[in-house]
Amino acid sequence: MAYYTEKKWVPSEAQWELLERLSAEIAAEKSQGFFASEFTMFDAGKLSRILAAINPDRDRSYFDELKTPEAREELMGDVKRILDHLPAKRLELQKKDLVIKEFSVFRAVYVAVKEARQEVTPERIIKYIAPTGGGKTWLRMYLQAKAKNDWHFNFVESRSTWRPTSRDNRERAKRVLLTDLCDAMQLRLGDERSSGCADQLENAILKHCLAAQRILFVDEAEFFSAYALNFFKYLLNRSRLVLVIACTPRAHGKWNQYYPDEADQIARRTRAVVQVSKISTGDVELMFPENQFADGNIMGDSKFPKSATEYLAEEASLFGHFSFLNRVGKILENCPGAGRKEIENAVDKALTQMHRQRTKPKT
Repeated sequence: MAYYTEKKWVPSEAQWELLERLSAEIAAEKSQGFFASEFTMFDAGKLSRILAAINPDRDRSYFDELKTPEAREELMGDVKRILDHLPAKRLELQKKDLVIKEFSVFRAVYVAVKEARQEVTPERIIKYIAPTGGGKTWLRMYLQAKAKNDWHFNFVESRSTWRPTSRDNRERAKRVLLTDLCDAMQLRLGDERSSGCADQLENAILKHCLAAQRILFVDEAEFFSAYALNFFKYLLNRSRLVLVIACTPRAHGKWNQYYPDEADQIARRTRAVVQVSKISTGDVELMFPENQFADGNIMGDSKFPKSATEYLAEEASLFGHFSFLNRVGKILENCPGAGRKEIENAVDKALTQMHRQRTKPKT
């Protein structure tokens, strides 16, 4: 049974401003229902009742149904977090229209994730180790699209504040990691967040992971601390969490070097490692339309024949990988049937854009 105050609850000036900002952001989208489903943890009806607080034509709002001032403050905290995260979520929404190719390494990760979901032991980590340009973010978007409504899929990007720089800010680093995970999993927190107690945040995350099996994708995983590694180990031990870690070879080497004991525990719980080194010609073909290149072995002579896809696979494997191929594809976008000269010029231009010009041997 809902609780109602005798008079309509009136927000403070600062709260009114937040609710007006929320109303304006909703008006900028195609509908309130769309805004609710894409950017909030509320349905459209609840969102409407929240905004009734600043609508003089409404006698009651959702805030009047809450029993305590603390509960209203908690709800206002949710509103603030929605607004804080809105720019990043809108940017993420724009990426949904990108067509992500089913590269061979992506398929390998997807198969490993499906297998890990059936695993009852803690061996549910999949590592995707790829150099810069190796498609780590594309992989996350690929898995997200595959997940659809069948998986509880969350992702978080590690950042430097996960790793303490001194003994004095260890607790702060813990809280940053834990609150980032809470936000990634869209946990509604009250006292746990305001208290800043790590154990309360840990319990909230574990409870959330126990409620349903989750796939957590950690992008740019180069800022792990000993605490972060231990906490992920704890979640793997206590829940059915599937953890996908995407990082560069150098980053992976660093946290194995800095925290060898913790890294060994993670390695023991790893089900599969997918490492990107050489790009296959099949993956190159996925990046270009069928009519992109001229017919035949156009990159070599009769003694050393080489196809365009073989040449680009070799060049991409040296630096840039999928990002390099994406650049070349954009340069050749209006050049169907490209021959050797056009392809070599596109490669040179792509490398110049990345400030990775190569010294050509003298002929």
